[in-house]
Amino acid sequence: MTIEDINTLNRTRKAIPDQQYKSGTNTFIGTSTGHLRLLQNASEVIFQPTATINETNVQAAVINVPVSHNAELTYVGVINDTNTLFTCSDIPNMVFRNGVLQVIGIDYNLVGKTVQFFKAPYSGSPAETLIFWKL
Repeated sequence: MTIEDINTLNRTRKAIPDQQYKSGTNTFIGTSTGHLRLLQNASEVIFQPTATINETNVQAAVINVPVSHNAELTYVGVINDTNTLFTCSDIPNMVFRNGVLQVIGIDYNLVGKTVQFFKAPYSGSPAETLIFWKL
C-alpha cells in the first residue's frame, strides 16, 4: 500500500480490526474503531508514552523518510486534560495520538500551524503521547 492508501483507509475508518497493512517497511494494524495503529516488527506499538523518538528510530516509524530528515515537529501546548490547542514548528501533515494516526476533521482541526483536538489529551499516568510530523 502507498502512504496515500494508508491515509485514506485511516481517514475513512475502514481498517479491519486486527488486520495488518503493509506500506514499504512499515506495518499498521486495524483497531476496533477502524483507525490504523503503526507497529514495529508487527509485534508492539511503536509509540508508547515512554518512547523517545530520535534520529535513529524515526526511520522505523515514518514511511520512507530518511534518517537525515527530521520529520517530527516541535510543538507548544500543555497536556492537562483541558487544553486542546497545540502550535507546531511547521504545518503538520500527519498527527499521531498514542500511535494512532488522527483524522483531520474528525479528530482535530488544523489552522496554519495550530492543531485543535476535539477532545483534550489525557494527562494521567501515563499521559497521552502526541507526535506531529511533516513529511
